[in-house]
Amino acid sequence: MTNITLYVPDSIYEKMKKYKELKWSEIAREAIEEKIKQLEEADMRIYGLKRLLKEGEEADDLFKF
Repeated sequence: MTNITLYVPDSIYEKMKKYKELKWSEIAREAIEEKIKQLEEADMRIYGLKRLLKEGEEADDLFKF
């Protein structure tokens, strides 16, 4: 697993310290994974729309995953 450095404003860090029982790295990892999932889904929609416009394929066939 790769390590990264995450910078947060001091005001956020102070609030985070109140909840020491939370695994902040896990929360950050889950947020990153969710954002990547959203971006990948958006990429797939754009790809499907481009194929629809370019090749005239049926929209129903393009959006079946």
